[in-house]
Amino acid sequence: MPNLFADHTVALAGYGFSVDGPYLTINDLDEGTVGYVPVLGRTFSLRRLPRRRCIGRIDLRTHERSTCPLNAELLPDGKEDMCPACIEATGFNPSFYFSNYISPQQREYNQTPHYVYLAYF
Repeated sequence: MPNLFADHTVALAGYGFSVDGPYLTINDLDEGTVGYVPVLGRTFSLRRLPRRRCIGRIDLRTHERSTCPLNAELLPDGKEDMCPACIEATGFNPSFYFSNYISPQQREYNQTPHYVYLAYF
Protein backbone atom coordinates (compact mmCIF):
# COMPACT_ATOMS: atom_id res chain seq x y z
CA MET A 1 0.00 0.00 0.00
CA PRO A 2 1.60 3.35 -1.00
CA ASN A 3 2.04 6.07 1.57
CA LEU A 4 0.20 9.13 0.21
CA PHE A 5 2.08 11.53 2.46
CA ALA A 6 5.50 9.88 2.73
CA ASP A 7 7.56 13.05 3.09
CA HIS A 8 5.06 15.18 5.00
CA THR A 9 3.73 15.47 8.51
CA VAL A 10 -0.05 15.22 8.29
CA ALA A 11 -2.94 15.08 10.72
CA LEU A 12 -6.43 13.71 10.35
CA ALA A 13 -8.63 16.78 10.76
CA GLY A 14 -12.05 15.32 10.04
CA TYR A 15 -14.24 13.49 7.60
CA GLY A 16 -17.24 14.20 5.45
CA PHE A 17 -19.41 13.17 2.57
CA SER A 18 -19.91 14.82 -0.80
CA VAL A 19 -21.60 13.87 -4.06
CA ASP A 20 -18.41 11.95 -4.86
CA GLY A 21 -18.64 9.89 -1.67
CA PRO A 22 -16.98 9.85 1.73
CA TYR A 23 -13.64 11.57 2.32
CA LEU A 24 -11.07 12.28 5.00
CA THR A 25 -9.91 15.82 5.71
CA ILE A 26 -6.13 15.86 6.04
CA ASN A 27 -4.01 18.79 7.26
CA ASP A 28 -0.54 18.89 5.75
CA LEU A 29 1.36 20.45 8.63
CA ASP A 30 4.51 21.02 6.57
CA GLU A 31 2.73 22.90 3.77
CA GLY A 32 -0.01 24.49 5.91
CA THR A 33 -2.70 23.21 3.56
CA VAL A 34 -5.93 21.27 3.91
CA GLY A 35 -6.63 18.36 1.59
CA TYR A 36 -9.46 15.93 1.04
CA VAL A 37 -8.80 12.26 0.35
CA PRO A 38 -11.66 10.20 -1.13
CA VAL A 39 -12.00 6.81 0.58
CA LEU A 40 -14.68 5.01 -1.42
CA GLY A 41 -13.22 1.76 -2.73
CA ARG A 42 -9.81 2.40 -1.15
CA THR A 43 -7.98 0.37 1.45
CA PHE A 44 -6.12 2.47 3.98
CA SER A 45 -4.89 2.42 7.53
CA LEU A 46 -4.51 5.12 10.15
CA ARG A 47 -1.85 5.20 12.80
CA ARG A 48 -2.15 7.05 16.09
CA LEU A 49 0.96 9.06 16.84
CA PRO A 50 2.16 10.05 20.31
CA ARG A 51 1.40 13.76 19.75
CA ARG A 52 -1.94 15.35 18.90
CA ARG A 53 -2.27 18.53 16.84
CA CYS A 54 -5.01 21.13 16.51
CA ILE A 55 -7.32 20.45 13.53
CA GLY A 56 -7.36 24.15 12.60
CA ARG A 57 -10.07 26.72 11.95
CA ILE A 58 -13.37 26.65 10.12
CA ASP A 59 -14.99 29.71 8.56
CA LEU A 60 -18.65 29.33 9.53
CA ARG A 61 -19.79 31.46 6.59
CA THR A 62 -17.92 29.70 3.78
CA HIS A 63 -17.26 26.34 5.54
CA GLU A 64 -13.62 26.60 4.42
CA ARG A 65 -11.03 24.97 6.63
CA SER A 66 -7.51 26.17 7.33
CA THR A 67 -4.70 24.64 9.31
CA CYS A 68 -3.78 25.93 12.74
CA PRO A 69 -1.37 28.85 12.24
CA LEU A 70 0.28 27.96 15.56
CA ASN A 71 0.59 24.23 14.73
CA ALA A 72 -0.50 23.81 18.35
CA GLU A 73 0.07 20.56 20.17
CA LEU A 74 -2.87 19.29 22.23
CA LEU A 75 -2.88 17.24 25.40
CA PRO A 76 -2.65 13.53 24.57
CA ASP A 77 -5.71 12.63 26.65
CA GLY A 78 -7.68 15.85 26.10
CA LYS A 79 -11.15 15.99 24.60
CA GLU A 80 -10.59 19.14 22.55
CA ASP A 81 -9.60 18.87 18.91
CA MET A 82 -8.83 22.59 18.50
CA CYS A 83 -6.47 24.92 20.35
CA PRO A 84 -7.94 27.96 22.17
CA ALA A 85 -6.85 30.33 19.36
CA CYS A 86 -8.64 28.28 16.68
CA ILE A 87 -11.73 27.87 18.87
CA GLU A 88 -11.89 31.64 19.25
CA ALA A 89 -11.24 32.29 15.54
CA THR A 90 -13.95 29.81 14.53
CA GLY A 91 -16.35 31.27 17.06
CA PHE A 92 -18.51 28.17 17.45
CA ASN A 93 -19.79 26.98 20.80
CA PRO A 94 -21.86 23.78 20.63
CA SER A 95 -23.36 24.62 24.03
CA PHE A 96 -24.48 28.09 23.02
CA TYR A 97 -27.88 27.61 24.68
CA PHE A 98 -26.13 27.68 28.04
CA SER A 99 -23.61 30.40 27.26
CA ASN A 100 -23.59 34.06 28.21
CA TYR A 101 -21.95 34.99 24.92
CA ILE A 102 -22.58 34.00 21.29
CA SER A 103 -19.98 35.10 18.74
CA PRO A 104 -21.07 37.12 15.70
CA GLN A 105 -19.97 34.21 13.46
CA GLN A 106 -22.19 31.78 15.34
CA ARG A 107 -25.10 34.21 15.51
CA GLU A 108 -25.03 34.45 11.68
CA TYR A 109 -24.48 30.67 11.31
CA ASN A 110 -27.45 29.88 13.56
CA GLN A 111 -29.72 31.85 11.20
CA THR A 112 -28.86 29.71 8.16
CA PRO A 113 -31.01 26.70 7.15
CA HIS A 114 -29.91 23.40 8.71
CA TYR A 115 -30.70 19.74 8.15
CA VAL A 116 -31.77 17.77 11.17
CA TYR A 117 -31.09 14.07 11.61
CA LEU A 118 -33.54 12.60 14.04
CA ALA A 119 -33.12 9.03 15.24
CA TYR A 120 -35.38 7.03 17.47
CA PHE A 121 -34.36 3.72 18.99
